[in-house]
Amino acid sequence: MLNGWVMHLLMNVSALVALGPVLERSAHRKLLAPVWLAGALAGSLLSWAALPATSVGASGGLMGIFAFLLVMSWRRRKLLPSDFLNSLLRNLLVTAVFGALAWAIIDNAAHLGGFLAGGSIGLLVFRNSEGELPLRDSNGLRALGSVSEAAFVGLIFYTAFRLLAPH
Repeated sequence: MLNGWVMHLLMNVSALVALGPVLERSAHRKLLAPVWLAGALAGSLLSWAALPATSVGASGGLMGIFAFLLVMSWRRRKLLPSDFLNSLLRNLLVTAVFGALAWAIIDNAAHLGGFLAGGSIGLLVFRNSEGELPLRDSNGLRALGSVSEAAFVGLIFYTAFRLLAPH
């Protein structure tokens, strides 16, 4: 939930503004929060395991969304525009190159953890290449989304409380 500096915040917000609606419209609106949360948690855990230090930013969650979209575009490519998957792959290459060049200031472990979590969720949701997009609405998806959205709002309040509490 935290970002290290203004440029970091702007990059993360612009990525979420670009990727979030794509996931909501192409897969299901209620999947955005759980995919982001799983990516953020996995990214934080892998970052902590690789380099036990405080990691900031939503990058793990964003990479989770990105990987989920990659799996979706691979498994359901017949239902998406012909260049959808290639566009995501080009962006993945740019992200990887940027992460390699700026390794000293980018938490690549958080990116990888989020990517692995989002990709795993994508493989679970899109187990086979047959099916429709967007996904059919279901009680399970609505419940998962609602619980994740509530957790997200709770994390916002917890983070704000911790930042504003006297030390």
